[in-house]
Amino acid sequence: MSGNGLSSLSGILARAESRMWTEFSDAGAFDNTGDIGEARERALARFLSERLPSRYKVARGEVVDASGLQSGQTDILIYDGSSVTPLLTRDDGLVLLPAEALLATVEVKSNLTAEEIRRSVRGLVNLRKLRPYASPWGLARQGGKHADDGLPTFFATVFAYSTTIVAENWRAGEIKRVREECAGLQAPTQWVDRVVVLSRGIVLPSAGRVATFSAEQQVLGLWFYQLMNFLARETARRAPFPWSLYERSLSPEWSHQLPALEDAPRPKKASSSAQRRYLRRRK
Repeated sequence: MSGNGLSSLSGILARAESRMWTEFSDAGAFDNTGDIGEARERALARFLSERLPSRYKVARGEVVDASGLQSGQTDILIYDGSSVTPLLTRDDGLVLLPAEALLATVEVKSNLTAEEIRRSVRGLVNLRKLRPYASPWGLARQGGKHADDGLPTFFATVFAYSTTIVAENWRAGEIKRVREECAGLQAPTQWVDRVVVLSRGIVLPSAGRVATFSAEQQVLGLWFYQLMNFLARETARRAPFPWSLYERSLSPEWSHQLPALEDAPRPKKASSSAQRRYLRRRK
């Protein structure tokens, strides 16, 4: 791809980020804080819906496993709509998503505080209690390590427009704050894949790394690329949806009423010569 192409793509994402900031400011005109939060969630959900490949769907709601254990509500859920649909969609748009379909979560915050981080981590604790494919969730792979454990995982982001930590102390301060809140809830820091502060940069709490930019309006673009990279890799390695687990969770009471009857002739694959004879007859 030419440099102009890359520059153009960067510009598209920069304009999208600028539009989100406009919607962020406009949402502040509401008196009700619930309206403000929902408006800012919708801005990010719309950005994702417009730019993710069509197979990926964006929704708001809860996640459930085959045993019936539910996660509690999450701001944004991303799943592979080509393989499964939500088990339930309410009139207000909230969905109930099977755990095996979940690929990524985003908790959206206006201003990141210790309490908001704590709420997000509590939500991850509930999600991590679920058992997709009747197994625990795996962990995100670091440093290009091969995913050889066979466990599904999901990409968890805390996405904020701004933060309460002052700029000069933000990089190390945000990492420490996330780690402290995780420790307080006895939750591994590795469960939080990204903390995005749109006005500052991107934090990898477990790795202890922070990405910042000299130019404005590049935070959203980097996070989107990282999310897309995860979705592409995870979708390729994710096992087929286990419909049989959910069938068994209904606990049907089967009973034999008559002996089994197998009266169909056993099919046999045709030989190459038989295939040619069949084709000649069809001409």
